[in-house]
Amino acid sequence: MKKYLISLFAIALSFSFLNAQPKIEIVGGDTYDWGIVSVKNDPLTTKMQVKNVGNQVLSITEVKAACGCTSTNVGKSDLKPGESTFIDITLRTSGLANNLHKTIRIGSNDPETPSKIIHIRANVVALLQLSPTPYFTYQNMQVGQSATGKLRLKNNSTVPITISDPEVDPKNIEFSIKKEYILQPKEEIEISSTVIPEVTGQYNCSIVVKTTHPDFPTLRIDGFGRVRESPVYQNK
Repeated sequence: MKKYLISLFAIALSFSFLNAQPKIEIVGGDTYDWGIVSVKNDPLTTKMQVKNVGNQVLSITEVKAACGCTSTNVGKSDLKPGESTFIDITLRTSGLANNLHKTIRIGSNDPETPSKIIHIRANVVALLQLSPTPYFTYQNMQVGQSATGKLRLKNNSTVPITISDPEVDPKNIEFSIKKEYILQPKEEIEISSTVIPEVTGQYNCSIVVKTTHPDFPTLRIDGFGRVRESPVYQNK
């Protein structure tokens, strides 16, 4: 009988040892959704709680965002059984719009789930929305020859917005809005910028306009292109 009890005890110890392991849990679920937000809320921040629901120490080895617009900071890397910590999450929405879905991977020593994915979502509504991109692109650029970029600009607000006083850099940019334009609610117009590059290589420019909306006092539109040598003009 004594040998039998000892055997049972040894089996129980062995079973307990085999089942001793850390286990990661995202408290409240693995998805956080900010819902509908305005671009003025940039950046978006939140905290997500991570807990060790296992019976061994949980070691968080990595917290990595899938894109550069998201940054994270974990409060504590090693969690005792039952212990928890928070991951600070920051999502920068500048230049982004519509429904966003980003992911963050948490690596740990949880043998069953060594890689845990957190999903963060937001529907970013820009009062003034540029499409199909938030910047001008110039194609087939050559030194001394004009190149034009076009975009669509939409007023997503419920009030008219006056766009005025464009400031351009460099100064030789021709912007389609000369002085001011009143963009009605839900109205969408085409805007354009024409540039004349003077040197080869990467071309960068910017246009900043004032608006009458208190939550969106200025709108900045950048422009990019690649300039080739011209057979006609003297290349610098």
